[in-house]
Amino acid sequence: MMGDWMKDYAGKLPDMLADGIRGLIYAGDQDFICNWMGNARWVDELEWEGHEAYNKTEAVEFEIDGEAAWSVRTAGPFSFMKIYGA
Repeated sequence: MMGDWMKDYAGKLPDMLADGIRGLIYAGDQDFICNWMGNARWVDELEWEGHEAYNKTEAVEFEIDGEAAWSVRTAGPFSFMKIYGA
């Protein structure tokens, strides 16, 4: 699996969001390689025009059949989703 490794595109996101392109960063709460805490931290620190609005949001939790399945924070065209059990 040559070349199958993480690539950092965070620097491209601010311009894409400014152009109205929607963005979603997601991570499983049990993923050790791309852990949700590290992803949430860089998303919180990402400088973009909606940065302040995003950081004022609270995560909204969603359920499937009465069981928590994921939570998501959204401001404008940008969202961060934490998927439970993944």
